Amino acid sequence: MNKRKIGISLAAAGVVTALAAAGGMYIGSMIYKTWMGLKTEPAVGMLWKYWQHIDQLPENMIFPLKAATVVAGLVPLLALMIMLVAVFAKPKRELHGSARFANRAEIAKAGLLRNKFDDHESPDLLIGKFKGKYLRWSDNGFVYLAARTRGGKGVGFVIPNCLHFRHSMVVNDVKKENFLITAGFRAACGQKVFLFNPSGTMPYHERDKSAPLVSHRWNPLTYVRREVKYTYKDALNIASIFYPLPTEDRGSAKFFQQESQKLFTGLLLYLIETEDERDLSLPENRTTLANLLRLTVPTNGKTLQEWIREEIELRALKPESQLSRNCQTLLLGFANGNSRTGGDILSTMNAPLAIFLDPAVEAATSGDDFYLDDIRRELTTIYLGISPEEVKIYGTLLNLFFSQLADVNSRQGLPQDNHELKYQCLLMLDEFTALGRIQAIEKGVGYLAGYGIRPAIVFQTPSQIEEVYGKAAKNNFFSNFSCRLIFSPREQDEAEEMSKVIGYETYKAKSTSRSRGKSSSSSNSVSDQKRAVMNPDELKIMPDSDCVISMTGTRPIYAEKIIYWKDPVLSKRANWPVPNIPELVVTTQPKSPPQALKPEYVSPEDMASFRWQDAANADELAHALLSALVPPGSSPDFVAELVPVVAKNWGEGSLPVIAKILKETSDIDVAEADKEEKAA
Repeated sequence: MNKRKIGISLAAAGVVTALAAAGGMYIGSMIYKTWMGLKTEPAVGMLWKYWQHIDQLPENMIFPLKAATVVAGLVPLLALMIMLVAVFAKPKRELHGSARFANRAEIAKAGLLRNKFDDHESPDLLIGKFKGKYLRWSDNGFVYLAARTRGGKGVGFVIPNCLHFRHSMVVNDVKKENFLITAGFRAACGQKVFLFNPSGTMPYHERDKSAPLVSHRWNPLTYVRREVKYTYKDALNIASIFYPLPTEDRGSAKFFQQESQKLFTGLLLYLIETEDERDLSLPENRTTLANLLRLTVPTNGKTLQEWIREEIELRALKPESQLSRNCQTLLLGFANGNSRTGGDILSTMNAPLAIFLDPAVEAATSGDDFYLDDIRRELTTIYLGISPEEVKIYGTLLNLFFSQLADVNSRQGLPQDNHELKYQCLLMLDEFTALGRIQAIEKGVGYLAGYGIRPAIVFQTPSQIEEVYGKAAKNNFFSNFSCRLIFSPREQDEAEEMSKVIGYETYKAKSTSRSRGKSSSSSNSVSDQKRAVMNPDELKIMPDSDCVISMTGTRPIYAEKIIYWKDPVLSKRANWPVPNIPELVVTTQPKSPPQALKPEYVSPEDMASFRWQDAANADELAHALLSALVPPGSSPDFVAELVPVVAKNWGEGSLPVIAKILKETSDIDVAEADKEEKAA
């Protein structure tokens, strides 16, 4: 017990003792009155008055007065002893635990029932309701929610906080409903609102296929710092996200991932180091992931290995255009390798980048409408609009987004060292495991809170975390979260785990045993038994309107969910008109329509020197010429006379070709015609 609590307890003990002293004096006066048969009414000060005149009292009144006074003194002394024991005695420890749900006083003591918060305090999250009052958690700690599909994660946690959290937010908006429901209100509260929507589609595109694609833009390569001392590290960091090394050494997989990292980094360094040589106002010249992928297919018909060697040799002739040593080392390491192995490396590198050739994705990553290093400087909300069927396609892209968000903001330093960083940023990571392994979040849970980055992760089952991050990382991961929301589970193992989290209580069980015989007897016994506060089966049938909140430093709380559309405050904030989303400038190269061939005049001089056999369409010319010279039904004499002339003109070895064409076009057998000619 700390000094403050001891001081409060001792003060309370003093008050109780004083009241007990007054009560003791009154009890003593009652005893004295009854003993002596006095008509005076009992009073607190009665004994004191008699003591003032003790020398005038008869002998028979003195002993009863002393006895009554002793009784009056014992009452406050006994009360004081009880209070001191209560303060300093160790609490009784139950054999199997004494877990229970928190009561209203304990919830209020945890600061969850407050209505107002100062500007310097951490913005509060809505985590539930207790008897109709919001449970508002003002802290910089992390929170996670595991609930089954259709378990109310969105309507009961994600959307309520999008309509309430007063600082910056980044929301993984799997169905784009969070944007449509909450963006209007957040914009009206002075937030800068953005929607990064790589597919460009919105729900209304189902009704209007011709509607333009819309999204705000984010170019991940903007965050590769152009200062030489940082460029290589930042480029390699992006490469490690696209090509993560396997946790286990599975044959050649690790080798190809490592080599892909090197090639990607080399090509990215090339793009950055040659920016001064290109007109960056043109989309095809910008430093983007789509243009990096196009580098792998040189336009001059050479292979990538040949192009790299030629490019570096040409730049060696002009010292001012030479690439950095790191860039040359990485590119030549690929170019000078085995061509077959190089093809496999190139295929591995291109695989996760193919999505950037999608016209909408390319447009959405071609520039910047918002900057990740502004979210703690300005009130900003960024929604990441990804449909459920698109999560697998854009998973790596989202992984890169959140990794850059964590890295960029940790570079800016701690808020106490940079007074421009005035706001906290809540990362609302719905469908967290679909994003893949985000090392910046995995490693950052131990320090991100200090930088004002506050993850709130939402997923279906803890086993999903284990599948993505591994068992050891899962345990370390969850140990850094100070708040857990428990919705009704579906699977038995989940229910058992949650039951253990809530805890166990000890209860007294009575048992009776009887013996029969000549002298029957019975005996009763009481024993301590263990019971979960909520058994797994009770958790599985918990009403969908309820939840359990497990927090560090307080007992678990049995609470009600906040369903935004049922809530009188939040329902009025929902579905306001959303801010405008810019159209994507999508550039495509449609296939050219077939062009009709136009005849052109050829002079006699050119014809004299022209060998038709060398033409690209020589076979078509031969068919057309013979069809015109020998129409169907021509006489054998005519054919026999014409064929030798044509064969002589066409050159040696042409007779079989002529015979084949005439058979196909005019059904004339040259050999038969020749026989008839000789017979005549």
